[in-house]
Amino acid sequence: MTTYTGQKKNESREALQTLYRSLVGHSLPLEKQYWTLAHKQPRVGSEIAQFVASGLIKPSQFRGIDSDLEIIEENQKCWPEANHHCGDLFQCVLSAENFDPGLFFYDSTSTPVLDELYRNVAFVMSRCKVGTMVCVNVMLKNAYPPYTVHSKELFPKRLAHHLMSDWDKWGEDFQFFSYKQEGAGATRMGMYAFLLR
Repeated sequence: MTTYTGQKKNESREALQTLYRSLVGHSLPLEKQYWTLAHKQPRVGSEIAQFVASGLIKPSQFRGIDSDLEIIEENQKCWPEANHHCGDLFQCVLSAENFDPGLFFYDSTSTPVLDELYRNVAFVMSRCKVGTMVCVNVMLKNAYPPYTVHSKELFPKRLAHHLMSDWDKWGEDFQFFSYKQEGAGATRMGMYAFLLR
């Protein structure tokens, strides 16, 4: 199984923490949750390990979503004090006993032309409370044919269309961070952070 680790991935997670701390505060309030598309989360080098070590979250605040039951079972063994949800995004959010994120990280490799990306992100944003930060990773430059490049303005512009009247609540004052993916040629990712005010 793949584990998303490495210097560039760690740097992108540090950027996420910096964005959260600059907009909200040093650490997630204890009553809030950190939701993410989890994949594999070992005790060392993973997203949860990095965020717990930095003081951003407590393990019990972690809510990891993955559709692979084997990954979820492995994550439960590594982090029994955390919360792991098996299923798709809609299913997991709707079935959650108390969906109350302070931070939701939609860590995707989707390009900003994929309709499913907007449906998923708008679905999450429509269920958040004031003070929640939603962060989204989007592929802006593909390293493989057809080598498509997208402007950083495309994602928020199309997301505003999907959110319609709710866009005003999230505002156009989004934060942006760009990084080159490790081991993926010239793939460039964009990380967008939106705060519900």
